[in-house]
Amino acid sequence: CKKVICLDTAEVFDSLTKAINWCGLSTTTSISDVCIGKRGYGGKHPVTKEKLHWMYYEDYLNKVEVI
Repeated sequence: CKKVICLDTAEVFDSLTKAINWCGLSTTTSISDVCIGKRGYGGKHPVTKEKLHWMYYEDYLNKVEVI
């Protein structure tokens, strides 16, 4: 399992499955495609309906350390 972070809310999810359950998607592909740069967003916020942007948490931590 790879952790992911929602860049819009700063919430960290222990797995793609937990993330898709939170935002109402049916497959993990949408979020993983965003994490690898194939898509611009994956899913919508369950309350605000805004488009969500994601990163693998490990990549996020490495990027933060560099900045």
